[in-house]
Amino acid sequence: MKRKYLLFFILVLVVAFSSCLYKGVDEGQTHQEEMILLTNYINDKEKDGINIDTTDLGVYYYVINSGNGLYPETGDTLTVKYDGYLIGGSLFYSTNLLAEKEYSFVLGESDAIEGWNDGLKLIKKGSKVELMIPSRLGFGDKWNGNVPPNNTLIYIIEMMDIKPKKL
Repeated sequence: MKRKYLLFFILVLVVAFSSCLYKGVDEGQTHQEEMILLTNYINDKEKDGINIDTTDLGVYYYVINSGNGLYPETGDTLTVKYDGYLIGGSLFYSTNLLAEKEYSFVLGESDAIEGWNDGLKLIKKGSKVELMIPSRLGFGDKWNGNVPPNNTLIYIIEMMDIKPKKL
C-alpha cells in the first residue's frame, strides 16, 4: 500500500515539474526575455564585424548584398524570397514551401507585418538583407501559427522585383 502512495506521489511531482518546463512552449516568453535575447543576438553579430542599423520604428537590419535601382515606395508591388526564423534559429516559414517559391504583396497596403512594411523600404531590387523584427512590429504577444508570443522574428529576404504602383 505504501508503495502505491509513493508511486502516486512521484507521479504528481513529475507532472508538476514537467508543467514548469513547458512554459516557453505553452505561453511564450516575456517581453523582457525577448529583449535580452535580441540584445545578445545583435551583440553577437557586431562581434562578428557586422554593422547593424535600425529603422526609425525599431527594425534592426543589415544588408547582405546591395541591389540596384530605386527603393520601393508604399503601394509598390514587391516580390521577395525569404526564410523566417525565431531568434534561436528555428525556421518557422520559407518561400521554398510555396509552389512559385516567391511571395508578392503591396507595400503598406497588405496584411504584411509592420516590421516588413518598415524594413523593406530600405532595399532595392536584387538586394538581400537580414531583418530583426521585435515582436511589437511582428506578431506581438499572441501565438501566430508556430511563432510563440513575444518572439523577435529574423528574416533573410531577397528582393526579386519591385513593380511601381500604377497611378
